[in-house]
Amino acid sequence: MANAASGMAVNDDCKLKFLELKAKRTYRFIVFKIDEKLKQVIVEKVGEPTLGYDDFAASLPTNECRYAIFDFDFVTEENCQKSKIFFIAWSPDTSRVRSKMLYASSKDRFKRELDGIQVELQATDPTEMGLDIGGFSSLGMAVAWYIVLLGGEESAERLGDTLFIYVYANESLQSVCTRHSC
Repeated sequence: MANAASGMAVNDDCKLKFLELKAKRTYRFIVFKIDEKLKQVIVEKVGEPTLGYDDFAASLPTNECRYAIFDFDFVTEENCQKSKIFFIAWSPDTSRVRSKMLYASSKDRFKRELDGIQVELQATDPTEMGLDIGGFSSLGMAVAWYIVLLGGEESAERLGDTLFIYVYANESLQSVCTRHSC
């Protein structure tokens, strides 16, 4: 079924790959793109479970919008192994305005098809993707993130469904997630 706002349908393979990531942990990440000829969101590439955050960041194009899912594993201060499924709306500053509008108008419908997303991130610049996550390298600059919590408990102050978290280069996303239960 097509998205009424943008005319984009969601290919069944998108849902299948997401379920494989979520239930079987078959993939570390999935990158999706809008195929304008087919008028569908389709799977562009998948990352094997052995790949890391740097591989994921490198798989995103520098001048084109994409949607992505990243399965983030971390260990809490209580030494508990946890995993969070991140939805990333990738919209680089250098991408075409028409593309940004198309991805923005299709995002909510697409996310509804992927049941189990726990955290949403909006990234517009490669430096926003350069945080120290689970021991991967940092670009060494302060980055402000705004994270939309889609469920679960959180202890941070919220404005509606939006939690504003400022992450700095000397702090990993793991410690932010631990502190804010994201």
